[in-house]
Amino acid sequence: MGVYGKHAVALARAYPDCDLASGWGKGCPKAAFLGLCQEGFVAGIAKGNYGTKRTCSHKNKQYAMNIARYLMSHPETTKAKLWAEAKKGVASPAKNENGQCDVVLGLFDAGLLKVE
Repeated sequence: MGVYGKHAVALARAYPDCDLASGWGKGCPKAAFLGLCQEGFVAGIAKGNYGTKRTCSHKNKQYAMNIARYLMSHPETTKAKLWAEAKKGVASPAKNENGQCDVVLGLFDAGLLKVE
């Protein structure tokens, strides 16, 4: 598990005794995590507003949700395949993954990812 996955897991496990937006260092994994929280994809964190438009970019949130949905039905997939799936349906998607897969994989590996 990479650094962003570890951070996502630590925050999810510490919630509500932590600030979900703290300590990320990079915007893309932070927005991916907060987007998953907002949509109720993280076990133990209720669906709700956990950031501003600036901290929760729509694209990073969409990438993370696409990754989560695909991963739940294809747990033995590769990171490259996850990123390809992440970009589906996103207008002008980024060419490179930037921590979004790591966040989702970390939560998945820790049993904290839920998709309804």
